[in-house]
Amino acid sequence: MTDKFLEVYNKYKNDIYRLTISYTKNIKDSEDIMQNVFFKYYRKMSKIEDSLIKRWLIKVTINECKTSLMSPWKNKIQTLEENISDKDNIDISFLEAFSKLSKKDSLIIHLYYYEGYKIAEISKLIKMSESNIKVRLYRSRQILKDFLKEE
Repeated sequence: MTDKFLEVYNKYKNDIYRLTISYTKNIKDSEDIMQNVFFKYYRKMSKIEDSLIKRWLIKVTINECKTSLMSPWKNKIQTLEENISDKDNIDISFLEAFSKLSKKDSLIIHLYYYEGYKIAEISKLIKMSESNIKVRLYRSRQILKDFLKEE
């Protein structure tokens, strides 16, 4: 492996993992998707500009999550507790709150709050109007606020 790949992997692995968790809500699927994303990056890293690496990784991650969720193997739905072991150090109540959101809404929340993207950037990434992003952010905040108040 090259030093550049290891540097990018170590820099972005946590961001990509959090994104996959927020989208799939499944630990095992998230690990598989993360592996696929970095495998694709390894194959194409010479063609990707350094300034666009994070954006490329996020876009590929979103596409991999969508592909994974459309798979016919996803017949059996498991609860979050079944997918999280004691070693996974994840706040289950927060994941449960996230599970109340649609896939697209949880993705928008993740990109906005965890990745620090602005509304205009999210709009370009997921091909949705800025006004729609704003509305979804507002509604998602309300859902999370209401759910976390109950907890």
